[in-house]
Amino acid sequence: MGLFSTDCAYCGDSGASENCSQCGMDFHAECAQQRGDLQIKEEGGGLLSSSTTHYRWACPNCGRRSNGSF
Repeated sequence: MGLFSTDCAYCGDSGASENCSQCGMDFHAECAQQRGDLQIKEEGGGLLSSSTTHYRWACPNCGRRSNGSF
């Protein structure tokens, strides 16, 4: 594990592309979802609009809780 490690805090494998904006814990979105810390809901868009993805995050490391959409 290096200084700029992207190892997933859940499974330990490399390539974690997400991280907690509070404490910096790196994770795979799939691993966080499987543990119940990340919930994702996608709402379909209409004919002229794209879909919206909502998320709820609860960091097991620092306790940060957040909601948002993208």
